[in-house]
Amino acid sequence: MMLNILKTKKPYEQEAKALYAQCLSTVRRPWFYTDCGLPDTMEARFVLLLLHVFLLIDRNLSDAKTADSEALNQALFDIMFKDMDQTLREMGIGDMGVPKRMRKMMTGFNGRMHAYHDAIDTLDNANDSAPLRAVIKRNIYADNADESFVSILTDYALEQREHLKGILYRDLLTTTPLFTERSS
Repeated sequence: MMLNILKTKKPYEQEAKALYAQCLSTVRRPWFYTDCGLPDTMEARFVLLLLHVFLLIDRNLSDAKTADSEALNQALFDIMFKDMDQTLREMGIGDMGVPKRMRKMMTGFNGRMHAYHDAIDTLDNANDSAPLRAVIKRNIYADNADESFVSILTDYALEQREHLKGILYRDLLTTTPLFTERSS
């Protein structure tokens, strides 16, 4: 009991857990694997999860870059990688292998976040979705996808971005599901 006093409460940890849970729930939807041509693998779910986390981070920063939005985004990042660490351990990856895989995952996260951000900047400034389409093709499909699948997922990402923009910052935690359903 007394040791809990010594633990510092991280700002927005509970909120980030709730948002992350919605991202996880969303990437488990069968639609991605039936209509978007993604294999139902851990790697495909990871890159799809990164897309949804990016959409949330982008949403959180779209109103104004505030200390609150930055703290929530940091908490979301922390929760996601804490979960990734735990998942790797549950899969049987040993203590020596987890840090190496975590570094690789963090590098992938960082690269994808920058690529998505640059593509969204082009979309916002030049009304051109081609860079986002190229990033989705490269990052999610590894450049070897049917173009129709890339188009479907790009359209989905753009729809979700617009949907999230319409949610007030204070309502993010009470909107369920946070990401809209897409029918076949």
